[in-house]
Amino acid sequence: MKKPIITLVTLMFAAIGLNADNALTYSYDAAGNRVLREIRIETPRQGQQRSRGGERLDDRVAGINISFSPNPTKGMLHVEIQAGSPSVESVSLFSMSGTLLQTAKGETSMDFDLSDTPSGIYLLVVQINGERTSYKVIKE
Repeated sequence: MKKPIITLVTLMFAAIGLNADNALTYSYDAAGNRVLREIRIETPRQGQQRSRGGERLDDRVAGINISFSPNPTKGMLHVEIQAGSPSVESVSLFSMSGTLLQTAKGETSMDFDLSDTPSGIYLLVVQINGERTSYKVIKE
């Protein structure tokens, strides 16, 4: 009697784990040093969806919605910040060595072209209202 119950409970937890969105995020300081590692286990947000060739990430920085896609990317990375957000200070793309590749200031919709860069990991740094958040972008 106990074996079927244990099997049922194990299958339920496995199904819950398959539906969860496990995220590992890192935050970096201005010099590119990792200062925070966060592991989030949550159900997928309604706005999070698949796009061609990668995933779209929706997040909030300083109370303002931001999204970028696709990640991983083969070339173009589209970043969109909530319309009517006058407090967007900058959105910058850095190599892992800390080299600034591209930056946009005060814009709410922008495209970063990674087609001429080698495959690897890059950092997208968003600064809004004095709050700085970093995201890992993978170039295939």
